[in-house]
Amino acid sequence: MAFEITMPQMGVTMEAGTVLKWLKRVGDTVRKEEPVVEIETDKVTVEVPSDAEGVLLAIAVPEGKEVPVGTVLAWVGQAGEAIPGSPAVPAPMNPPEAIAFTPAGSAAGLEPSSEPVGRIRATPAARSRARAYHVDLAALRGTGPSGRILARDVEAARSASPAPSAVPAAAPRRDVPVTGMRKAIADRMAQSFHSGVPVLLTAEVIMDRADDLLMQLEARFRKKTGGKVGYLPLIAKAAGIALREHPRLNAHWLGHAVRLFEGEVNIGIA
Repeated sequence: MAFEITMPQMGVTMEAGTVLKWLKRVGDTVRKEEPVVEIETDKVTVEVPSDAEGVLLAIAVPEGKEVPVGTVLAWVGQAGEAIPGSPAVPAPMNPPEAIAFTPAGSAAGLEPSSEPVGRIRATPAARSRARAYHVDLAALRGTGPSGRILARDVEAARSASPAPSAVPAAAPRRDVPVTGMRKAIADRMAQSFHSGVPVLLTAEVIMDRADDLLMQLEARFRKKTGGKVGYLPLIAKAAGIALREHPRLNAHWLGHAVRLFEGEVNIGIA
């Protein structure tokens, strides 16, 4: 009988765990007490051993998925052994006999059309231009023989359609799922931010070079506008440079994942 490897309960408060990495593949030999899978909880990362020996018959939970405690992760047993609960394989049925038939066009003495049913009739040149100009051939009415779409039909449709407005491409954003220990840490930090007492940390910084740059900028700015320049633009510029050099800090906590703003730095100043 196949032995089940389940998500263990590593603590009284543990309700679920995440499969980090499978240490064995289906068909691999497994010895008793040999680690088979690596899991992560909200506190620790551990390897789960097998209590039976044999081969790894099947894997039920893929890597990266979080499942409740007690969920079956895999089965270990003898080679060829059936997995409990797996559907029975139906007996093969005899293939149906081939039935010969004659196309309707041939029966009527007509040559069958070379165009498949439902295919848009268009010349190769028309198809090439349609791909290049992003023109939908299905919306065109061909002027060629038997309604075939010609290259001039695509050119006319392109001239009649308004030019698309330039839309700036959105900056790439990537959501990185966070589970187990990292998610627990993030939840605690977010909770402490909203419920704890904020603490202000100060540090002394030598600003001599910044002062020199500020004097140069202020002279140019005052000459153009008559206004003054403070330290705030310099600090905002430094923050933008730092975020580009350390993109993992340019992120937002979503509650279940970390959203990285790749290639995009936005700084708001109140």
